[in-house]
Amino acid sequence: MSSDLHGLGFGTSSMAAVLDAAVPWGGRVNVPLQTVAHNALRAERGEGRCVAAQDVWTVTFGGVGIVTTAANGTVGGYAVRGFDPGLAGSAWLAEHLLIAWNPAGQRHEAPDLLERLFEHPARAWFVDFFSDLAEHAAHALELRDAGLLAACVNTYRKCFDAWSGGEHTHHAWSVGSRLQSNGALGWKCPGAGGCASLVVVTDGPAGMADCARYLHGCGWASLPAHVTGGLRVADGVASVGHRVDLIGAADLGQDPSIGLPGRCLALAVEPRVFRMLEDLAG
Repeated sequence: MSSDLHGLGFGTSSMAAVLDAAVPWGGRVNVPLQTVAHNALRAERGEGRCVAAQDVWTVTFGGVGIVTTAANGTVGGYAVRGFDPGLAGSAWLAEHLLIAWNPAGQRHEAPDLLERLFEHPARAWFVDFFSDLAEHAAHALELRDAGLLAACVNTYRKCFDAWSGGEHTHHAWSVGSRLQSNGALGWKCPGAGGCASLVVVTDGPAGMADCARYLHGCGWASLPAHVTGGLRVADGVASVGHRVDLIGAADLGQDPSIGLPGRCLALAVEPRVFRMLEDLAG
């Protein structure tokens, strides 16, 4: 598995886990996605913290949706209607949402971040707040309201920065700050941050072009967020898309240190990553 986005906060680890979990069903027409997601999530967590639920679910099932996590360990989700690949909502999203990264920039590195999040005295408040914010952002998508979506994303960015203790003080943060005077309505670091990448909300094609032009001048690459489907297995080849989280982190509420249900909003996007199942098995 290879991608220019490797290690830049777009779900690479969970993509690999889902592809690995697809091996036993390489020759079948109908792959049991629930089982694949369960096995991938178990591999992602090992004996550690309750992480990656949003990532694994989004990569496995694709599209745009709310991922739900329960304190008892259950993970589920439901789609934001109208945003399956090929539908009008996905075309609208590709005209308003940009993913950006520095090909020569810092890869994800935040070694103490999880412990800070799980020990923060306001951790329960953040999980509840982000869960509600995910619903508001999903409503903004249903309305095709880029301004409201950007407001949700900006609020999330500021609050997650407070929860994480300022972990995002790196080059991506400074680039994102300058983007708001170069066509962006809102922006955030994908995943846990700590790397040179961004998710950018714009007012439409003109704003997308302005942002892309500015990013190019900074040595960054960018792509419109083209929604893709979930895990596909055919003729011995498995493929998945990347995960873009719009409102994340609330899935951490599933950890025993918090013990609360959570809701996140994320989407699976191109480029898809392909691997031969025989390579996975070997």
